[in-house]
Amino acid sequence: MKGFLEEKFNLEVREDCKFRMTKNDYVILSDELNDWSGLEKLKNIIMLVNKKEEKYIWNLVNQYHMVDIIDSNCDEKYILHRIEKIVGV
Repeated sequence: MKGFLEEKFNLEVREDCKFRMTKNDYVILSDELNDWSGLEKLKNIIMLVNKKEEKYIWNLVNQYHMVDIIDSNCDEKYILHRIEKIVGV
């Protein structure tokens, strides 16, 4: 998936959520990330999730600044189209 996104977007890969971003930046994360510390300070988050439980999704939306939550099991072209639509490419 990462290679597919790198073809379309200017990406920076980070190991954790502790970094500065501008208001025009977007963060694309997987819910497989182990360390979510610092996530509450970030904006424009697009989350790729494996878990589909309603309570889990509800908590993500209300706790963090989610722009979109996408099922990571969807087709890569579908995911890319959703991200392009949000980012405005």
